[in-house]
Amino acid sequence: MLDQRVQTQTTHLNEKYKQLIADYEELCQLVMKMRSQMDGTYTSPNWPHGPDDDQPPSPPTLPLF
Repeated sequence: MLDQRVQTQTTHLNEKYKQLIADYEELCQLVMKMRSQMDGTYTSPNWPHGPDDDQPPSPPTLPLF
């Protein structure tokens, strides 16, 4: 019973983490679009890399007991 609750919670948290990554990627794209409209460039000199370089981290895999 405890294992099922842990698994359910882990699944729920992984889904929330995936949504957070998607929201973050969308925010980054919006910021880059805004900067490109203001600067006339696609990336800011302060941006460490291009938009295609961003790879979201994999969701952590939690051991199921």
